[in-house]
Amino acid sequence: MNDNYYDDDYLPEPADPQIQRDYEAALGDFLVKFNKLENLVSDIVRRGFEELGQPDLYVAAHKIDMKLYVLRVISLAIPTLHMPNIDEIKALNGERNNLAHGHFQQDQYSGKYVIVTQKGEERQHSVVTIQRLAKRAEAATNDLTTCMAHFWFGVPS
Repeated sequence: MNDNYYDDDYLPEPADPQIQRDYEAALGDFLVKFNKLENLVSDIVRRGFEELGQPDLYVAAHKIDMKLYVLRVISLAIPTLHMPNIDEIKALNGERNNLAHGHFQQDQYSGKYVIVTQKGEERQHSVVTIQRLAKRAEAATNDLTTCMAHFWFGVPS
């Protein structure tokens, strides 16, 4: 029996290591695209407060759900501001949380895997599903860019 749990020979090889590599690549792509989306939401909220003459109201540490709420409020004060699809961004954030805070669990014999969330729930997220999430995050970012145009080009009130 091997008492060295950190020895590479102790762990059995997964059924197909490429499955995990493909998952990691898709997850990385999604997380990078979502991060861009999240940073753009922050920038829009910050610029909204600046336009309203209240830059001190911006709090960078707020989570994205709070920033989306604040964005809705800002849009009431700046009616020419394009409103992105808030529900889509919230849905993407939920998926991001499940994937970023969950863990990949693969059956070493069959190669099948699940994502186990922080709450211990098992979710099926194929590489294709995660790639679709990345495309949705990219589309939501493009929608936010339209919102950002208000600040770039000074759309009249």
